[in-house]
Amino acid sequence: MRTRIVHVRVVNLRGLVLWSVGAYLLLRFFDAVSATILFFILATVLAIALDGPICWLQERGISRRFSVAILAFLLVVSVALGGYFGAPVLQRQVESTLIQVPAVSASLQERAERLTRRYPIVHDSVRKFSVKKSLADSGQAALPRIGRFSIDVFSGLVALILLAAVTFYAVGDPNPLVKGGIRALPKQNRRTGIRIYRRVQRQVQAWARATFWLMLIVGVLSGLGLWAIGVPSPLVFGMIAGLGEAVPVVGPILSCIPPLLVMLANDPLKALWVVLLFIAIQQIEGNILVPRIMSTAMELHPVPVLFTVVVMGTLTGPIGLLLAIPLLAIIKIIYEETYLRRVAGKPV
Repeated sequence: MRTRIVHVRVVNLRGLVLWSVGAYLLLRFFDAVSATILFFILATVLAIALDGPICWLQERGISRRFSVAILAFLLVVSVALGGYFGAPVLQRQVESTLIQVPAVSASLQERAERLTRRYPIVHDSVRKFSVKKSLADSGQAALPRIGRFSIDVFSGLVALILLAAVTFYAVGDPNPLVKGGIRALPKQNRRTGIRIYRRVQRQVQAWARATFWLMLIVGVLSGLGLWAIGVPSPLVFGMIAGLGEAVPVVGPILSCIPPLLVMLANDPLKALWVVLLFIAIQQIEGNILVPRIMSTAMELHPVPVLFTVVVMGTLTGPIGLLLAIPLLAIIKIIYEETYLRRVAGKPV
């Protein structure tokens, strides 16, 4: 049987190489500026969220710039008062929690060894794991970063100040930014762009209000419940539970783990009460708070929400977790206004 030889000739090898190099450089460019892009996306989302209370003040006869000044003053005063009264208590509880970490870890390992004695394979694996060695290795790994930590803290403070400045400048005079964005679209698409902007504005503001109230209520309920059970450092764990509400689906589950581990080491019976407390709070949240507070904010299925949270958290870290839901809502609005309304012909 004769073998047929096929010759493949690239017609434009030079163009293919140039396109490949261009695509690679473009990806490297976006990778280099991704942090900056994410920073301005966060500032834009915050500006849209703050536009709600500013418009509320404007409706009562207060000028926009004075409304922005009032809002900035209230935020600064709230942070200052919270830091003055809450920081010492929070610092003491954080220090107490960190001091208890070695004892809690050793107690957990001892209980795990005791529970796995009937299973030799698992028991040997548990015994080989040394909590003290693990903590020592973690401490040694952290030592070289202490010199860089102060720089990171300073950079973080600078970034927060810059974020606040960009946000308040944007919300203080948003008309040029909005008009510039709309005028950049082709004339036949500007009406669609205005519709998208108005829907995004309503969705982001509703999400911000709902998230704030959910974080506050769940944080207070968790802190009070943990204090009543007798969990050490209830303020710290309550704040963790409140912050966990900003990350849907995953956050409330992860926020239960730290107090649960602490009580498993100290009192397993109280650990059961911790689990029951978080289950009760999640039932209150799912059946009472979310339908009343979040009903007007988001209409998103849990599967794309979880996918977006995981992807954004993996790619961009904590800021991505915070922005996952508003970005998913924005993508949904753009899809509905550009595809469903115009291509598929379905009403939104």
